[in-house]
Amino acid sequence: MQELNQYFLQFEAFRAAFVFILFDVIMKEFFYSINLFPFAAPRNPKHFIVLGVNPGENQTTRPVGRARWAVFQA
Repeated sequence: MQELNQYFLQFEAFRAAFVFILFDVIMKEFFYSINLFPFAAPRNPKHFIVLGVNPGENQTTRPVGRARWAVFQA
């Protein structure tokens, strides 16, 4: 009985992880499709002009607020 219980708990853990990963992938695909930049980066950044976000800048020199997330499709 103990082994069965252990097996069941292990199965539940794997199932929970699988469901979470599936959910995560689906949510990311959704955010990619509607191009919400703060939640998910665009799939191909070459097609986007992003204002105020330079890879060379550190966190303190970046502009904050709405201007930081102004994204235009080229």
